[in-house]
Amino acid sequence: MARYSRRTFLKLSALAAGTLATSALAACRPDIAEAPTLNLYNWVDYLNPETITGCTRATGISVYYLEYESN
Repeated sequence: MARYSRRTFLKLSALAAGTLATSALAACRPDIAEAPTLNLYNWVDYLNPETITGCTRATGISVYYLEYESN
């Protein structure tokens, strides 16, 4: 069985941890082709519907808009 120095062990451990962290972060990344969506929950008649379409047109972000009437 090969014996490693403390420095070699730490280098290999850091390399393994970095590889695992990179692959874990890559798995959590959303697909590039998926368009972002803004979920908006607001009062009835509080926002002009033209504002939402203008926002979507200007930014490319789709808006899922839902209204509530009271507390």
